[in-house]
Amino acid sequence: NKLLIRILLHLQVEFSKQKTIALMKLGWILMTLASAVALVGCDKNDDAVQVPAQVETAFHAMYPNATDVRWSGRSGYMVADFRESGVANSAWFDHSGGWHMTDTDIPYQALPEAVKTSFEASEYATWRIEEVEKVTRTRLETLYVIEVEQREAEMELHYSEDGVLLNAVADDGDRYNDDLLPQQLPAEVTSFIEQRYPGARILEAERERGMLEVDIIDGRTAREVVFDSANAWLHTQTEVRRSELPDAVLQAWQQSEYASYELDDIAYYEAPTGDYYELELERGDREVKLRIAADGTML
Repeated sequence: NKLLIRILLHLQVEFSKQKTIALMKLGWILMTLASAVALVGCDKNDDAVQVPAQVETAFHAMYPNATDVRWSGRSGYMVADFRESGVANSAWFDHSGGWHMTDTDIPYQALPEAVKTSFEASEYATWRIEEVEKVTRTRLETLYVIEVEQREAEMELHYSEDGVLLNAVADDGDRYNDDLLPQQLPAEVTSFIEQRYPGARILEAERERGMLEVDIIDGRTAREVVFDSANAWLHTQTEVRRSELPDAVLQAWQQSEYASYELDDIAYYEAPTGDYYELELERGDREVKLRIAADGTML
């Protein structure tokens, strides 16, 4: 019996030692994970970001009354989140101190009348307005962004100053407008736009899948001009209404095997090989696209 008691006591002590070692290991693992999370958090917040002197100088010259300034690094830019006269702003500078863009929160009533009129006549007029921003940029037109939501859907509406709806995109929840940063366009691209669309205003430019997409306003018409990786013109896309379709195009569709399909979207394409209308049609789960020339010829 005494021997059995000694064995049990020994086992209890060994179990306690192992338990202590296991707890120490667990504590070390948790501390390591916490440190890693903290490092990631610092990288995202950029609380300790080093702001070049030329950037600080350019910022304070542009916004001498800024308060609550907080710097972060984003998309290769230095971003200053600050308040001016109680209004929240985000200003983007390159590392040489060059200013590129500023987002400013504004009340809905501060929007230009043309923007309010356009929004209130749109399909989004009954949606709840979450936020409104004014986006000023170097070399490009000023934009107004209205963020709206309805049930689970959230959208960003991009308007020109004169009320043209340029884009309606799903809101990804990111409070920064990286996608609206101005790009330096190649000379041949700028020259082409000036020649083909005299007086057009350049609003946005983005490289995607090797192509350069440039959004312009041609008079009161929004167009997307697309170039390839060598900056050669591929096509220009313009959204159109059904009422703007030529009769020949409507007849070609209605005489086709897809006459019973519903019309979902229409775009007019200008291209080096010839212009055409593209009709997006759907019926149930089926979707088709028809390309039809202005004279009704199916392409």
